Amino acid sequence: MLLLALAARVAVGADTGGLLRNAEDDYRGHLLRARPDLASRYGLRAADGRLAPVTEATLRSDSAWLEHFTGRLDAVDRGALTPREGERFDTLLARVERERAPHASGAWRRDPALYLELGPGSVLAAATEPGTSTCGRMKNVVKRLRALPEVLRAARVTLRDSAGPDSEAAPWRAAMDSLRVLPARLSACREPVREADLVEADTLALAACERFIRFLREERGVAVAPGGRRD
Repeated sequence: MLLLALAARVAVGADTGGLLRNAEDDYRGHLLRARPDLASRYGLRAADGRLAPVTEATLRSDSAWLEHFTGRLDAVDRGALTPREGERFDTLLARVERERAPHASGAWRRDPALYLELGPGSVLAAATEPGTSTCGRMKNVVKRLRALPEVLRAARVTLRDSAGPDSEAAPWRAAMDSLRVLPARLSACREPVREADLVEADTLALAACERFIRFLREERGVAVAPGGRRD
């Protein structure tokens, strides 16, 4: 009987460990698909050169996915995990809760700071990624700079009905100052074509930031007539 009980506990632990591994794999897939900025932050190097816009459609789909995934984690018996598996479970749960929080609070529809971290912040993170060559960082920075205008265009739509103080634009000005010096910070990469791509992408990204700051100061929360458009 003792051997049977022990075998049963081992089987339960192995099954629970399998549930955790499957959940970790699925969350990595979600990050690479929907939140490459977070994937990069968590060490998934395949995401270092990508950004994904946050739109009304992605907010709906990601909120539903995170809700369902949280239910899966609730079903995991943490007590059946090994100490190392327990640490992995706690890390996964904390990351999911952190990602889910602005969905639950509605912050994606009213807080420009989230887009500052998603957009310019992720570009700057790619520029300083440790363990990557300067030319490798430049390649990823160029890709993220090229994605930044669409990220900010989508943000203007998602935030259009919100309102906030003019001071919210100040951090964006600071981020733009950092974006302007990216060519100098990455100048150790002596590849003329890549350097030219960086200057071009940086210029377009800075123009997109300027439009976003104008939106924060002048357009956000202003009603638009049916069929009307914002610049």
